[in-house]
Amino acid sequence: MKDKYYIPTIDEFHVGFECESNYVVIRGANSKLSEYKHFIFTEDNISYLIEAYINDASSSEVRVKYLDREDIESLGWTYYKTHSGTTTNEFELGEYTLTFDSDFSDKWNLTIDFENGFNLFHGSIKNKSELSKLMKQLNIVK
Repeated sequence: MKDKYYIPTIDEFHVGFECESNYVVIRGANSKLSEYKHFIFTEDNISYLIEAYINDASSSEVRVKYLDREDIESLGWTYYKTHSGTTTNEFELGEYTLTFDSDFSDKWNLTIDFENGFNLFHGSIKNKSELSKLMKQLNIVK
């Protein structure tokens, strides 16, 4: 894995989007400039935060953690195994299997299969918010 974080584009922002910021409005005036605070876009703050991002904050003041094992497990998946000699990990959630390659040239390759081997998704997922949204779209979680 190259970097742990990336700078998101504005089109990634949505209710439920998780990121970190050292923008003074988010981190607070009394904290250090280098201190990043975790926050989640909600229906109550999304309009204000997008407007602040467009008009005042620099793009480097917002960062998102690339998807990792910790994020996948926090969404309910259970680690199953690592493929021998690779960076490919498998996770299970009920009748679903998630295969994740955490070192695939920044493509963050992910596949979700149903128990009968039917492939529900194969593609690139960069962060926890995207995976959470995808799980809802696939009806893996309500």
